[in-house]
Amino acid sequence: MGDGVRNPAAAARQFQRERGPRALEGDCIVSSFAMLDFLHRQGSDARAVFGVMAKPFRAHCWLQSETEILNDEVDHVHIFTPILVI
Repeated sequence: MGDGVRNPAAAARQFQRERGPRALEGDCIVSSFAMLDFLHRQGSDARAVFGVMAKPFRAHCWLQSETEILNDEVDHVHIFTPILVI
């Protein structure tokens, strides 16, 4: 990218490598906001997405840069309806 901002997906992979594969596993909000802080310090425009599923009720948080999911799998997040992007 010409403006010096690193590729968000590459920065997300670096963050995950440095944190370890099981760091903060099971706590999507804490792990997403830890990564979001890291990505924003890298100059990324990543956003946190909050989604819900009605039956059974579940809530989830993940990061995206435009349409690219940065810290989860498409097959997992597609079951949630996004309700808030910050």
